[in-house]
Amino acid sequence: MFDRDEPINDPIALTFGALQQVMGAAIAFQ
Repeated sequence: MFDRDEPINDPIALTFGALQQVMGAAIAFQ
């Protein structure tokens, strides 16, 4: 999931990305 050549140093972006996936799944189940 993580690319060693391009490390992600922005925890907020990571959290937002994960949140989008969770919200997408929640909408799909509604």
